[in-house]
Formats: sequence, C-alpha cells, structure tokens
Amino acid sequence: MELAGDCTEARELTKRVEVASIENLSSERIGRYCAGLGIDLHAPQSILKTLASWGEPAEADELALMAECEPNDVARVLRWADLLGLTKREGGNLWSLDPLVNTVVQQLPD
Repeated sequence: MELAGDCTEARELTKRVEVASIENLSSERIGRYCAGLGIDLHAPQSILKTLASWGEPAEADELALMAECEPNDVARVLRWADLLGLTKREGGNLWSLDPLVNTVVQQLPD
C-alpha cells in the first residue's frame, strides 16, 4: 500500500500512517488499542470483528445474521460506534469500519 498516493488531506495521511504502523503489533498492544478505542467489551468487539471479516460494507440485519446476534444489539453497537467514529454509514443502510479500527479488529484473536 502506498502511503501518500492520491491523499490530499493531512487527516487521511495520518490515518494511513497509523494503519501501516499497527499492522504487525503484539496481541498485548492490540488489546491496548482496543481498550483505547472502547472496543474491549465482548459484544461490540464481536460485531465489529464480524464486520471487519466480511470485508465490505454491510447492512445491520445481515450483520446480525453473520454475527449471530439480535438485530437490536447490532443496531445499538453500530450507532454507538458511529458516535465514536469507529464506523461510518455508506449509502443506504450500509455500514463500514474506519480503516484504523478495521486493522486493529482484524488482528484480535478469535
């Protein structure tokens, strides 16, 4: 991945550098990142990890099926994560993870 590429905003470049720097962290450091991001609880972590493994934006209902959770729980976690900037809404009812969060969550042990 080229870090600068077509990046025109300092904030986006900063995110790209952060993602590149955390790709090979120890499980202890990943745990600290999760705690810092507020995703060290099982339910949010499980739902966000499912979204990360899916690899593309997903609707809350299909995410509930994949994560084997109640749709209301998934909707609540997505709204909470959106308020923290961990997720974002794509078109319609599709949700995706912030790239930094996606990298951290994918490295969590199962």
